[in-house]
Amino acid sequence: MLFMSHVSIATEISVVHTYENEAFKHLIEKFSEKTGVKIKISWLDQADLKVRILRSAEKNVTPDVIIVPADHLGLDERVHFSEIPAELISSDINQNTLATASINGRTLGIPIISGNHLLLYYNKKWVKEVATDWQTLIAQREQLPKSLHLISWSFMEMYWFIPFLTAFDAKPIIGVMPNFKNDEVQNALQFVWQLAKQQIVDNLCDYRCAFERFSQGESAYTINGVWAFGQFKQSLGDDFGLAPLPNINHHAMKSYYSSYVVAFPKNSLNGEKKEILTQFALFMQSEALQNEIMTQLNDLPVHNKILAKIRQSDNQYLKIIIKALDQSVAMPTNQNMAIIWEAMLKGFTRYGSGAMNAEKASIYMQKIAERSIARQGN
Repeated sequence: MLFMSHVSIATEISVVHTYENEAFKHLIEKFSEKTGVKIKISWLDQADLKVRILRSAEKNVTPDVIIVPADHLGLDERVHFSEIPAELISSDINQNTLATASINGRTLGIPIISGNHLLLYYNKKWVKEVATDWQTLIAQREQLPKSLHLISWSFMEMYWFIPFLTAFDAKPIIGVMPNFKNDEVQNALQFVWQLAKQQIVDNLCDYRCAFERFSQGESAYTINGVWAFGQFKQSLGDDFGLAPLPNINHHAMKSYYSSYVVAFPKNSLNGEKKEILTQFALFMQSEALQNEIMTQLNDLPVHNKILAKIRQSDNQYLKIIIKALDQSVAMPTNQNMAIIWEAMLKGFTRYGSGAMNAEKASIYMQKIAERSIARQGN
């Protein structure tokens, strides 16, 4: 791929992303170094993204570029993402990953990071033999100092609830529609909230809380994404440990996997900054940048040549990451996903607060999801 040494029009582009690693910003800034284009880079918490991006779309003040998990492409009807022309997509992008950026047959984003799946991290200072199932993990609490947290994760984020659902064989989405009103969802609700009631996990601990507890050696285990690998490894040093998610009653916990995509709100790719944004899209797919996603972020690129090298690597951590990815489930990308996530959270919260039993909570999830989908005309 070829890049202009300096673009012909001096300008600035704005990029909003949700990637949880400060080093990612530095990778984006390399485009500015290469082209001379100024970049205004903003980070948004994943939990705030939908509201912020929809609000900015209504006010017609969207950024030129957003880099987000692919399921957010389902907001297209209100955000109006540019459709990506085939000639702008590198032939080296893994085709399975590319499929995560498609909504109703239209490619609305360019994948740049693959995987995005959850893993079990542990501190070898406290954990001598990593648990492969929840029964063993819970029993290890007795061996730890009373002041130490056994395990932490972003309890109220539904992406973290998905592996509990899959372990109970729940399928929360079938096609483009929700599928909550069943025993499997109810069993998963009961299991995960029982962990909170038994103080196995702190349900009030959000992403930042869980991240810091583990980084500072205050939690023996944490569940987090592959994106946190590099930061945790640096924080814990020789005490760093990595494993697949633990089984529940001999059933595997299967995380969703997806991709981080480059997308262009309000059809910005076809606007006055088309030339520069095209160059940015090519830059983010370049083999050099994709290699840095692996080496600097310790995350999985989408470039086939680099992925092939990773699979042939003797690095044990990479083997665990790839094995976990192979058993993960592709996260649906459709126009109803934002609604489905919200409905799931509302039922999850009501069950946890005691306002509803598991059966009523699952029915509630189903009802409000179907009602919201009907209102938007889908």
